[in-house]
Amino acid sequence: MEIDHIVTLPDEGRRAVDVLRARLGVSRTLAKRIRLYGALSRNGQEIRMIETVHAGDRLVLQLDAPDAPSFPEGAGPAETEPTDLAAAYFAEGGRILLLDPHLCVLEKPAAWLTHPTHVERRAVSTVVALLASVSRVHPVNRLDRGTSGLLIIALDPFAHHNLSEQARSGETLREYAGLIHGIPDPSQGRIDAPIGVDPANVVRRTVLADGKPAVTHYAMESTRSIRTPTGSAVVSLVRFRLETGRTHQIRVHCRHAGMPLVGDPLYGIRYGRQDDLPAGPADELDSRIRRQALHAARIAFQHPVGSEPLAFESPLPEDMEDVLRERP
Repeated sequence: MEIDHIVTLPDEGRRAVDVLRARLGVSRTLAKRIRLYGALSRNGQEIRMIETVHAGDRLVLQLDAPDAPSFPEGAGPAETEPTDLAAAYFAEGGRILLLDPHLCVLEKPAAWLTHPTHVERRAVSTVVALLASVSRVHPVNRLDRGTSGLLIIALDPFAHHNLSEQARSGETLREYAGLIHGIPDPSQGRIDAPIGVDPANVVRRTVLADGKPAVTHYAMESTRSIRTPTGSAVVSLVRFRLETGRTHQIRVHCRHAGMPLVGDPLYGIRYGRQDDLPAGPADELDSRIRRQALHAARIAFQHPVGSEPLAFESPLPEDMEDVLRERP
């Protein structure tokens, strides 16, 4: 990673590290990483972070993270057949909305992972690494398998640090669209309920008094009654905005608020019910989609280099539209 900055008159006589903090958002932690693993030069000559700089100086920050490659063992570019993997991503509805030297914004198809595992290579971070010709990428936000929509992936440690700080400080807007069973009451509100690991099932999360703080804002956009073979089911399109980012947060909060997401295999309407109970209209609605009906629909943030405001939107995917479609 290499970033250039020209010192301006207001920063005349300041220490280089203070200029980096003020103009590029470099934190103390990142400054330490630059000192240990990178280099800083002024007008072509390497300097220490505490040295004084002057207006017109060209600072070049270089940082190579001492991290292992992003591909797990057995899932590197050569073994993954990159051309086939990228082709599969685009064939299944994936789209790259922005790709520059510092970051990528893309749409994740529901069936894909954010990051590869030892047993699953179909991950969007692997596709981005291949397209950007880098060995390691850094997802800024993560989506569960089964959740579709917008992802930010940083291509260098500086961009990752800056974008992660924006997310932690609440500067990043993250909005989701979801289909829920029933009608939320009230139609809009704020769910403030701490989340932790379910003591009965380590895969699930649940609301716990001693869990981590979690806040979700929601607003109903529309509602309709859908005919099914055994009757009718009410479904609502709801917009969610995250204030925090806990694992499965929207899914857990929807369950907690009595408005489970359509199709959710972990927190849906069949959670806690006996398997031998007869299927009803709501179950038939669930059968129309093979995953939780949740989509990362909008994201907004500042570019990590230059602070340009960026905003992206993603339309409701076809399988969620299909849930709402009347059938003969």
